[in-house]
Amino acid sequence: LCITLNNIQHVSSYLDSLKHDLEWAKTAAAMSELHDSDEIGEKCLNTLYRLIDNCKEEIAMKSELLVQEVVGRMSRDIRRKMDLLTRKDWKKSSVCNFFFFYGCRCNTV
Repeated sequence: LCITLNNIQHVSSYLDSLKHDLEWAKTAAAMSELHDSDEIGEKCLNTLYRLIDNCKEEIAMKSELLVQEVVGRMSRDIRRKMDLLTRKDWKKSSVCNFFFFYGCRCNTV
C-alpha cells in the first residue's frame, strides 16, 4: 500500500506539469483557429483544466483512504509489538532481553 500511495503522489505531481508538457495553450489556440471562434478555444482549455482539477480531487480522496488503511494496519502491528515489550513477563522474550541487556554485556567485555 505504501508503494501504491507513493506512485499516486508521483502521478499527482506530474499532473501539474501536464498543461506545459502537452502545450494546452497551443492546442486551445489551434481549436479556436480551426473553428473561427475564441470561445471554442476557451471552452477547450477550461475543460482540460477542469479534468485536471477533478483528477486531483479524486487522487486526494483515494490517497486519504489509502493513508487511513496504512495507519490502521500499522497501528495494529505497533500495538501488538508494544504489548510484547510492555508485558510483565518480558524476560521470556529473547528480543527484549537482547535490547535491555545489550549495554550491560558491552560494558563487561
